[in-house]
Amino acid sequence: MNVQEQFSQCYRTAREYIKLNRPKDAYKYVKLMIKIIEEMNKNVKSAVIHAKNKNLIDQFNIVTRELYNVGVTNYVLEVFNLPIKQKIVKNDVPESKPDAKAPDLSDIDLSGLLESLQDWHAKLFESKKRAFVEINASSGSNNYTGTGFIISKNGYLLTCDHVIYDEENEMYCSKVQMKFRGDRKQYRVSIIISDKAKDIALCSFNPDEIDDFESVKLIDDYDKVKIGIECMVVGNPFGEGLTTTIANVRYPHSHDDDNDLVISAQTNNGDSGGPVLNRNGEVIGINKSSTTTINGQVAHSFRNATPADEIKKLLDSWLKANNIEL
Repeated sequence: MNVQEQFSQCYRTAREYIKLNRPKDAYKYVKLMIKIIEEMNKNVKSAVIHAKNKNLIDQFNIVTRELYNVGVTNYVLEVFNLPIKQKIVKNDVPESKPDAKAPDLSDIDLSGLLESLQDWHAKLFESKKRAFVEINASSGSNNYTGTGFIISKNGYLLTCDHVIYDEENEMYCSKVQMKFRGDRKQYRVSIIISDKAKDIALCSFNPDEIDDFESVKLIDDYDKVKIGIECMVVGNPFGEGLTTTIANVRYPHSHDDDNDLVISAQTNNGDSGGPVLNRNGEVIGINKSSTTTINGQVAHSFRNATPADEIKKLLDSWLKANNIEL
């Protein structure tokens, strides 16, 4: 049995035990899957394939934590391509023995699973790409680039305060424009209100000028944002155009006074103001800055974002004070 066949067999067995609501049995086989991928990755020379395999390892590590600590959750069902609301079969059989024969599930398409795990972010970006915008701001001879996202169909968007603020002259940029990926036309943006402490700005545009655009919504229950969940960050690195970065949540709230959402993304200038989205396409934060040191030590892949619960508090007060309806 080659490596691919070993992985396929482990996947099929884990999937069947998940269907039977036997998380402890499934856990053992998912752990084996992780080990197989890790061994395969040692001989991979392509950086792209190596990164994809690392992404799979991260996802299956989350699955093992879910299976071990909680049981068969909706996340586990989704990863194994099972209906998330299915009625799980009650466990009426004894625990399997180590030498028990694995169920024969040869009809399962493993390649389809791998594709769905790796490509969810591409599908999400494609379906919502007209909700994300490149921000270009200028003040005198100073020019700034960033990212924003539309939160309502009647013309409101969010970005970071520092994207539209001229620090050198200590004033807000006199000209702010936005454009969609692949478009040449830019649209005028007006600054409504901003908060420097949380680094958020509410802006508006004329929706009648744009034929087609989308919007994204903030997550309703921020308590669902857990350590380890996968997320997608939309940004405009160096003003080169909108693209995505995949990350995991390090902390839903940081351990300092900022109370930030901390994610594992490596982002660049121009990415600030972009949304951090979960797999359901809900905004869980606004990307704003990188942490360079922690306790005097260099920090890698620590990106700060203003969390959605803090955004909601600000938005509620702003909308009320300015008599705005989204």
